[in-house]
Amino acid sequence: FTDTITLNTYSILIDSVRSDNASSNLLGCYMDPIFGKTYSSFYAQADLQNFNNSFGTDPIADSIILYLSYNGYYGDTTTPQALNVYQLNQILYYDSTYYSNQNFTHINEAIGSAVFYPHPNDSVIVGGINQAPQLRIKLSNSVANNILNASTTALADNTDFISFFKGIYVKPSDISITGKGAILYFNVQSLYSGITVYYHNSTSSGLTFNLVFDAGTARINHFEHQYSSTQINQQFANHSLGQNTLFCQSMAGVETYIDFPNIKHLRDSGKVSINQAELVILASQE
Repeated sequence: FTDTITLNTYSILIDSVRSDNASSNLLGCYMDPIFGKTYSSFYAQADLQNFNNSFGTDPIADSIILYLSYNGYYGDTTTPQALNVYQLNQILYYDSTYYSNQNFTHINEAIGSAVFYPHPNDSVIVGGINQAPQLRIKLSNSVANNILNASTTALADNTDFISFFKGIYVKPSDISITGKGAILYFNVQSLYSGITVYYHNSTSSGLTFNLVFDAGTARINHFEHQYSSTQINQQFANHSLGQNTLFCQSMAGVETYIDFPNIKHLRDSGKVSINQAELVILASQE
């Protein structure tokens, strides 16, 4: 056996990863001392919970709430996060393949915004009922009124409704303090995720109408990284620096390249059969 062999190693940028219909939608911004700044936003369609809805005579929106069920986090939750919600004007397709570097067009004016401290482990009270941890964002009543006044055709089925209301884009704002910020994970297919319109009409009040993010809707994570003026950026330009320190980063960030340039020399003294090969990487104590 041999336990000594030459490795050429360095870190390289990942172009993108497939990011449609993942189990979690990632949202937030953090500033890492090694990797620099990372953003995660997401696009999502919403389906009708029920078909052929009737809102009565003269329906008027009281409020509309986007709510997202927490599914975990990475980073510092004591830092406030700010985000904006936009309405898509491009149709997505749940049976298509999308990648983390793709962008989709949206209306420039935000339909909702929030500044909040993440509480991924704290339950919330909704309508007097204790519910699972969730982020709740108030959207513009104009969006709700557009839905309440939509044609019967637009509300007949999900195909027509998605043509009418193409979905949302949720985007975080900037965090520039090193070591601050977080990436929050949301399960948008949870019972505690969706969009609810609260409204009244000429005869009744306290009415609700629900949209859901279900298995038939497209959901796409979008990732951005800023490596300028970081330690890792130097390695991208000078691969020899990778002989001492390597980096790996999720969310279509950084991967490690390992080359065995002299492995063919194992047969210099005759034919060999490799029965087992192991690459052992020791954890850093720093």
